[in-house]
Amino acid sequence: MKNFVLFCLLILGLNVFAQKADTAKVENLLGIQARMIDLMPFEISYIRLNTKGLSYAIRGGYGWGSKNETTTSTNNFTNTLFNYNIGLYYNYGRQFTLDQTFEAIFIKPGIIIYKGKGIYFSNFILFNYCLAHSFDKLAINAKDQLYGKVETVYYENHTYQSLELEGNHFIALGQKINLGLGYLVGFKMQNEIAFTSKIYGLDQNAQYSPGQGIGSKVYVNLLLSTMYKF
Repeated sequence: MKNFVLFCLLILGLNVFAQKADTAKVENLLGIQARMIDLMPFEISYIRLNTKGLSYAIRGGYGWGSKNETTTSTNNFTNTLFNYNIGLYYNYGRQFTLDQTFEAIFIKPGIIIYKGKGIYFSNFILFNYCLAHSFDKLAINAKDQLYGKVETVYYENHTYQSLELEGNHFIALGQKINLGLGYLVGFKMQNEIAFTSKIYGLDQNAQYSPGQGIGSKVYVNLLLSTMYKF
């Protein structure tokens, strides 16, 4: 730990002599941002810092994940959760496994409403709009002694929209590399829930939206960024 602290101090000391940042120049930052509370956390991030006029950011990403996995039996579950019209014959004592997976793509444009730009440290506040689209799959596996194993698979597509307020703090490591720590709070305007017509009560567990985060309406997240200035 002591050596790590000394290394960080050495990097900052070298910056004093080596870095000649011009805070009046237009800057472009390209990098990767990771959200700590997310099933598909990584996104490509581009930030444009103008000396006059509007400064903005554009993020986007693609990923996949699994959610709402459940194993249960009809002894205590069928009457409250399963819809009898989904095409399976449910006899008493049958065991079920639900496996819901998704692939998703999203884009997130944002406006920088505040920027504090220094030589080594920078602070930004952004107002973001997030638009995401998911390709969802639900596999229901049923197993009992009479019928054996029966699998039924369903597919749906869904769209999500939200607004976010985001804060970021960057530290410059040399003239090109910036490391960032951020946080955000968002509000879901459109949060479609997959397979509600197939399974009763699924909306009670559907708290995740791709490109946004976990929460039925309001969500929070922490962000780590590595940016390259060009």
